[in-house]
Amino acid sequence: MAKQTARISRSWQEAIQRAKAEEVLIRDWDGNGLMRVKLRRLGLTEMVVKDWIPNPLIGAVAKLFQANPTELAQLDQKTTSEAMHTLASRALVEPTMEQLEAEGVSLTDDQYMEIYAWVLGGVTGLARFRGSKRDRDGEHDAAAPLQGGGAVGD
Repeated sequence: MAKQTARISRSWQEAIQRAKAEEVLIRDWDGNGLMRVKLRRLGLTEMVVKDWIPNPLIGAVAKLFQANPTELAQLDQKTTSEAMHTLASRALVEPTMEQLEAEGVSLTDDQYMEIYAWVLGGVTGLARFRGSKRDRDGEHDAAAPLQGGGAVGD
């Protein structure tokens, strides 16, 4: 049996830049358009170690990371909403949650779900929340991170 080696797709410097933030399109506030945001990947371990999760929410956030519908259904809406807000607050790099609040706006439920999906699964996670079959199959530009700051349709 031949030993397979992993193909290196990017340097560690490029990987670090992607880990800092990735430009992603999510729905805007009226749900009819898209807007660019910068998101960073999150890990449950990092969030716990850095005390980014209030103690009462650790269990709920852990369940969000497991993405088990049965487990999630057992959480009350307040706890689920607080856990989603915690994830989005930590994932948003640009704009930050504080910047949005300073402008007097809050994320919509759809925006929270898209951020949550991206945190868990990247582009493929986002595709689940797109409207058409083409979008769900990941063929729509909006489901992909932007490469080089390109616009939708590029």
